[in-house]
Amino acid sequence: MSAIKAPMDFTIVTTIMRAIFPPAIDGGFLKLFHLKAVQVKGCVFHDGPTITRVTSSFLYHSCFTNFKNTFETVDEPDYVVKLLDDAAIGVVQLKEWLAWEVESQPVKAGVTLVFHICSQVTFKDKTSYHNVCITRDVFLCDQLKCLKKFGIMIQPKSP
Repeated sequence: MSAIKAPMDFTIVTTIMRAIFPPAIDGGFLKLFHLKAVQVKGCVFHDGPTITRVTSSFLYHSCFTNFKNTFETVDEPDYVVKLLDDAAIGVVQLKEWLAWEVESQPVKAGVTLVFHICSQVTFKDKTSYHNVCITRDVFLCDQLKCLKKFGIMIQPKSP
């Protein structure tokens, strides 16, 4: 049995069209005109792993009022901290905003921590959010450059 292959342009169109025109959003080709900037990201999966990722920006023609179905996901650039000695490790371990998930594994000098922050927001209207969710994961980068989740950053307590 041979594998079914799709041309790249078909993959891109299929991915973008599903993201642009879900049933909950009133859209169509005639509304893709020059007024509102929209960015769509889509992924094509095959038996689990991602095969390709597609990002497209275009202008959307219409008076947009469907904010309850509008969202934004932002992956911030990773922040990398190299812990060169025991003093640096001690400083990081004393931070109240950092919760270690792997307490049994001691941090050793020379390791690298990678902080990954992602925010997901849904909109209430044009100028305010309905919901904001921020994930703040901390990974330990080993000698083979493999990342292992090691902790999370937590919201500091208000005075």
